[in-house]
Amino acid sequence: MADPAQVIQALGGINGEPVNNEALAAAATAIKPGHLVEELAAGTVREHAGAGLNAQKLVALTDTPVGGTIDDAYTAAATVRYGAFNTGQKGFLRVAASATAIVIGNALESDGDGTVRVLTTDAATDDTQRDSIVAYAVEAVDNSGGGTEVFIEVRFA
Repeated sequence: MADPAQVIQALGGINGEPVNNEALAAAATAIKPGHLVEELAAGTVREHAGAGLNAQKLVALTDTPVGGTIDDAYTAAATVRYGAFNTGQKGFLRVAASATAIVIGNALESDGDGTVRVLTTDAATDDTQRDSIVAYAVEAVDNSGGGTEVFIEVRFA
């Protein structure tokens, strides 16, 4: 698996442009860089909570302005930096402990806890799942025997 260094965005876009839609919001829950997040009506964000459901490509970023690392989680009520990724941009997302092995090219969707998993929904036919694919695996990751979350390099859908 590729080393994500200290950034979530590996390549901003097809031509290398940076993430152009960065935002700040209070965390409703503890969030780690690389988690998929969703915006709530209260103006806060949390880990994307709908496994296999529609998801925007919103990802928690490393809190580099205050010296945070990729391993530093945002606590509940802390201000979270997150970015909106566009199709073709490369970055790193988190895969849950004991997750099904992922191979290059697998379509990935939310696992309901901020991490991603191999697509298991019928995204082409169900309205609540039509936009469930958030990215495609750029590398193979087998965390099926792992006890902690790991990173996977992806290209956003």
